[in-house]
Amino acid sequence: ADDSYKDALPCEWYEKKLPVLTKLTRALRDVDLVDGKLEDTNGVIIYEDRIRQKMHAFKSLARIFIGSPSIQQKLKEQQQR
Repeated sequence: ADDSYKDALPCEWYEKKLPVLTKLTRALRDVDLVDGKLEDTNGVIIYEDRIRQKMHAFKSLARIFIGSPSIQQKLKEQQQR
């Protein structure tokens, strides 16, 4: 067995959370985190807690997906091409 896969979350978790990540991506499409501040596409700073919470949830989920062993393996394979 490949040791890099032992810390992976179950596939069901990823299947359940992917739609959440997709929904957050759409909700935050006009928002960016710049120098620790949330801004819209016009550069206006956003102070809404609801948007901050969505960005926090998005970043947390994105880190988990990007850090998953299967994604890391695919990234390594693409770099070798």
